[in-house]
Amino acid sequence: MTIYRKVVLFVLLLVLPLNLLALSVTRKAVDTTIEQTTATDRQFAENGTAQLNKRMDSAFSMLYYFVTEDSDCIQMMRQRDEYSYVTAKNKFFVALKKLAHMTDGADGYFFFLQKKQDSLYYGNEQLTAGFKSALAQTVEGLEDKQWSICTVDETLYLLLVQEANSTRYGAWIDLDAMRQEIIEGLDYTTTQAIFYRKDVPELEERCIGASAAGRGVTLLVSQSREDVLQSLSPRVRFLYAAAVLYLIVIPLLCWFINVYLLQPLKTVTRANREMQIGNLDYRITEKARSPEYDAVFQSFNSMAADLKSYKIECYEKEMERQKIELRNLQLQIRPHFLLNIFNLIYTLAQRKQSAQIEDTVLYLSDYFRFLFRSNRETEPFGKELGIIRGYLTVANIRYHDLIDAVLDVAPEVETVCMPPLLIHNFVENTIKHGVCRERVLHVRLTGRYHEGEVCFCIEDDGNGMDAQTLERNRSIFAGTLNLENQNEHLGLYNSFRRLRAFFGDDASVTVESESNRFTRFVIQFPYDLGGNYDASDCK
Repeated sequence: MTIYRKVVLFVLLLVLPLNLLALSVTRKAVDTTIEQTTATDRQFAENGTAQLNKRMDSAFSMLYYFVTEDSDCIQMMRQRDEYSYVTAKNKFFVALKKLAHMTDGADGYFFFLQKKQDSLYYGNEQLTAGFKSALAQTVEGLEDKQWSICTVDETLYLLLVQEANSTRYGAWIDLDAMRQEIIEGLDYTTTQAIFYRKDVPELEERCIGASAAGRGVTLLVSQSREDVLQSLSPRVRFLYAAAVLYLIVIPLLCWFINVYLLQPLKTVTRANREMQIGNLDYRITEKARSPEYDAVFQSFNSMAADLKSYKIECYEKEMERQKIELRNLQLQIRPHFLLNIFNLIYTLAQRKQSAQIEDTVLYLSDYFRFLFRSNRETEPFGKELGIIRGYLTVANIRYHDLIDAVLDVAPEVETVCMPPLLIHNFVENTIKHGVCRERVLHVRLTGRYHEGEVCFCIEDDGNGMDAQTLERNRSIFAGTLNLENQNEHLGLYNSFRRLRAFFGDDASVTVESESNRFTRFVIQFPYDLGGNYDASDCK
């Protein structure tokens, strides 16, 4: 456990019991108030839905009576001759008005007689033309034989729509008026009463309320939690404020301890972490808040400076060791190459082919001059390309013009600085294993540069490799096969090591081959031309 956590734990153990006591008292008072409020809301919701159910039943019963038993209503809905229709309509309106006053049903009733293109309205209050028009439009879009919650003329209503004898009839109940009665019956300013036709959504966390389901309609009564908690006694509110104050004081106290006591320790820890990841240039620049921490900061900076000096010294020694190793790799050229050259010169001398001897000796002279000149570690590839051309000339002398080589190297690739004879070794290996006496060997060397990467491809149509040899070469280039103490494939192995030593793990060699068909080597490594093709800075 860190020091910071220990300090925080101590503060919590010191202050937390009192804070928990205050929170417990206030929590009990808050829970009691919320429970009482919820119970009240539930009672209002149940009473409201019960009243609404009663009114819905009454309205439905009265409509059923009129359309099935009242002769004037039945005569009106038949809509036959004009005199009988008008007489029945007037008598029915009087009966409807009288019965509506005697029952606690709907707030109004309507009949839309389609054949006569006429309508009849009755309401407890004076009905406006706008309300009648809006009601007619709303009823037209509703299904019959059910109650629906709709907004008509900016007022929320519960509508019952039925149809018989080309007449759409029904009733309406003013839900906004019922909502207002419920709101006025509660003392909270944020009280809401909302009617839902379907399921009630979840209450928000900041709200308190309850719902009651009626016949197809649900009523939700709710208030904001803040409004309800305002009714708590001053003593309870004081305890609640004290608990909140404690919750504020604890973080402030922890902040003070952290900033003035523990932050310097974090600074030292962070500096140590930077050292661990290799950032030797990191120094503590923060101003210490005490002489003790100032001494610690200065000691760390001094240690970091000494460590950097030691690291540089070790790095220089390592670079020198790598230079020696790379030089040894350059000297580990496969001996058969030189032996074959000397055997070729001997054979040409016996045949007295002086011109070919001159070409061969000239190539060999250029070869050694290139390899050992000025002890350079890298050379522009353009110079190696000249050596490769000379080698191809000598190879055609040896194999009696059975090699057809194409060198397709982009100009910018010729300026790339790389270890000497790296690509030459792959070309020499290709000719050695691919040439045969029966047919011409076609060899193609391609060099390209694209988006910070150099790519060489050496391919031929010679003997190819069997599966075992192909897998062995792939193991070499994957770095999983060590050939330090073997002679077979040593040239390719050394080339791969030199490539990785200069260009890192991003450098790669891949090989593809099919017996008696082709072999393809692809050498890739990152390189930054930097827009400057001058290779004079090669080491």
